[in-house]
Amino acid sequence: MIFAKNTLVSIRSGKLDLEGVISAPLDAPRDASAVVVCHPHPQFGGDMNNEVISKIVACLQVKNIVALRFNFRGVGESNGTYDHGKGELDDLKASIRFLSNYPGVNKKRIGVAGYSFGAGVALYGSPALKSVKAFAFVSPPATILEHQIKLPKKVPLLFVSGSNDASTPANLLTQQLSNIQAEAKLEIVNGATHFWSDQEEDAAKIVADFFHQKLI
Repeated sequence: MIFAKNTLVSIRSGKLDLEGVISAPLDAPRDASAVVVCHPHPQFGGDMNNEVISKIVACLQVKNIVALRFNFRGVGESNGTYDHGKGELDDLKASIRFLSNYPGVNKKRIGVAGYSFGAGVALYGSPALKSVKAFAFVSPPATILEHQIKLPKKVPLLFVSGSNDASTPANLLTQQLSNIQAEAKLEIVNGATHFWSDQEEDAAKIVADFFHQKLI
């Protein structure tokens, strides 16, 4: 069993305060790798306690990786209101800065994971997030890649999708990724939908294994 210390934290994003939770394995190294985890769409009930997010955090613990999950602006106890992804990207940047300066975290080994809307925010912002060493996108919005974002070319990227995902069809994601020039890997989980019902841990283990390989 992996034991972790969960610490409630407040993250300053511009003039807003965001609520978050740091989950740090008790036996994590003093210069631990760490990952910011972004939740699904705020307007559809998404928050940092989403089951996919919670499973990713738990699986990161097994790999001795510190995790920071947080609520985007307007969610839970976080200040502000929904901002269609723009302000949420500022929230992600603020969370990365916070985690990079957290005691015991190695700021040179920071990753970002996102699910659905959270994956879209991370994906859209990835070119500007220079300090991030690896990204994992679970069920990213299919429309994001259609915008031909110039993804980081030398940063490992992981895309995870379900074979039965109606929102992010695996064949469309495969086609879109074939057109980008980046260090991208795609994992398709058989039978999984966009909501990962009863298969949350399948996605989480893939994400945790990826970060263990790229950040440790």
